[in-house]
Amino acid sequence: MKITKELIKKSILLFERKNRKETPDDFFYCFNLNAIEEESKIYYKLSNVIHSLNCGEDFVYKTVYFFLEHLNSLDKEELKRVIEENDFCEYIDGEVDIYTSELLKWLSSNINNVNYLTEVLEEYGTKDGFQLLTMAQYKAIEEVISEVLNALNN
Repeated sequence: MKITKELIKKSILLFERKNRKETPDDFFYCFNLNAIEEESKIYYKLSNVIHSLNCGEDFVYKTVYFFLEHLNSLDKEELKRVIEENDFCEYIDGEVDIYTSELLKWLSSNINNVNYLTEVLEEYGTKDGFQLLTMAQYKAIEEVISEVLNALNN
């Protein structure tokens, strides 16, 4: 399956945003009921991605949804270029939290997120705590994006 604007739009329509409580800023993304009931091929592929990654379901759903929205915002030529060149660094940079409190919230949202810290320490040996957290979250987002692209391409 080739990644097209049509495929991206169909993928976006599988999701919905829901509030946890009465406050509008406490929300999450999930598959909508139609997506679950229709059991489309795209739904199964994205569902497998979301449930195979060990970095917190809320984080993965949100990252998948925002990434699909990003892809949808690109014109056809730019979409083709970024996919062919796997050029998502700028996008990921923009998605990484900039506040330490948000990074710590992400880290504590799933025990497996500590594995991304370990990877960064092993690969880069960074000694700066903020940089360590941002690089760890970057790796998590990069992994989600990679899995989404693989799922949509196959």
